Amino acid sequence: MNFLSKAALSTGALGAAGTGSYFLIKKDRFSNKERVVLDLTGNSHDSIWTALINEYKTSHENERIKGVTTATPELQKIKEYCNSTGDSVDNGFLDIYTKWCTRATLKHHFDTSGTKRWIEDDSGWSASLSSYQKEDNLDEKLKLSKDTNTKFSKTDITKEAIVGFCNTASQSLFVDISNDDYKKSDKWCTK
Repeated sequence: MNFLSKAALSTGALGAAGTGSYFLIKKDRFSNKERVVLDLTGNSHDSIWTALINEYKTSHENERIKGVTTATPELQKIKEYCNSTGDSVDNGFLDIYTKWCTRATLKHHFDTSGTKRWIEDDSGWSASLSSYQKEDNLDEKLKLSKDTNTKFSKTDITKEAIVGFCNTASQSLFVDISNDDYKKSDKWCTK
């Protein structure tokens, strides 16, 4: 094999390895349940898309999608970007794709916000239970549900009920800080 053939083969192998590692990184980044790729065709993530449009209006220039303005960002253009770059092998698109086409779970959002962490130990759950039981005028929106029609009172709440709510909420997607699930998670699932 001549020198040029060896060089071409080496370059091709390195390129394939780089592309392969990119896909592994991308797959790993979105399959670890920290972030979820948003639905581009249905309406299951409408509230998140609305929040993203509002966030886009105040985004930094280096975070923006080419061709989408901050004055009146169009959801359809953002979804088209997500659709067209979802399989891209260009690392330059990965951060922008992650920001506008995926959303963090509530647990991941809190764990990476720098201010609070998701409770993962028994003492944290006990403190959350104690806090719930001490609340005298707890807002109805912050009460945890016993079933579809009944909320837990401060006397009948259990640590297991709080852990159960938080386990479910941990995989819910972060919408924004005004969202009821966010507020409940902030109050009962973090320290």
